[in-house]
Amino acid sequence: FLRADRQDAYVRNLELSGFVSADLRDGSAIGQVSADYFLSRRWTLGLLASANGGRRRSDFGVLPTDGSLVLRFSRYF
Repeated sequence: FLRADRQDAYVRNLELSGFVSADLRDGSAIGQVSADYFLSRRWTLGLLASANGGRRRSDFGVLPTDGSLVLRFSRYF
């Protein structure tokens, strides 16, 4: 398992984070990367991407999808 996070990454108000988890016994893995840009104190624009892989009967290869991509626009009250 490896996780990384960086605030104000390359530009101000941009937060990048991600993780990867691997099962060394069966060779499967899952990973996720997210980017959040804080437009103001109330508004955030975000992107989340995840992927997994492995053989059919492995820990992460058995998951129903190979990956996903989510775009979100949030307002905080």
